[in-house]
Amino acid sequence: MILTKFLTKSEKVNTTSEMMLNEKGFYITILMYGLFSAIAVQKNVCDLRMAEGNIKPELSPKDRN
Repeated sequence: MILTKFLTKSEKVNTTSEMMLNEKGFYITILMYGLFSAIAVQKNVCDLRMAEGNIKPELSPKDRN
């Protein structure tokens, strides 16, 4: 029943709803935690692959010349 409410366009969606400041802060904090965790996982996977010898570390621009 809840899913059908989202799938049908019979109800008007209120896009001008206001959020309280603490609610906005909560969502921004959750977004930042999500971004941080995604970057941390990518870095850990890259570090593990380098430790196993599967990939070489990227060269800095000074080392490329």
